[in-house]
Amino acid sequence: MIQDYDEFERTLLEVVFNDIEPFESITDKLSQQHTAIGETFDVKGLQRMLLRFIADDLVGAYLIHAESPYVTAVEAKSGTVHRYWYRITTSGKRRLQILREELGRVHFERSA
Repeated sequence: MIQDYDEFERTLLEVVFNDIEPFESITDKLSQQHTAIGETFDVKGLQRMLLRFIADDLVGAYLIHAESPYVTAVEAKSGTVHRYWYRITTSGKRRLQILREELGRVHFERSA
């Protein structure tokens, strides 16, 4: 895991900033970043952070449906966190802005 907790927090919020992201996509993006800088990625740490972010209203957890309603908010738990999709909340956007000002900015580009 990234040594600096605030940096990891900011990076996770950046990943879910532009779109609703499945757990697997979040894991892939963060894992790639960790590998690129020579660190080990901790999936359990990501799960704990997502659950904390949900509790702190920084990120919302959602279930995606083929029919209306297409997106339903859910309460993720440690055993189900990998099943859902995630998106930043208004509170999360405010927190991300603070972290960006303090730490600088990281961009994630979507791969085609």
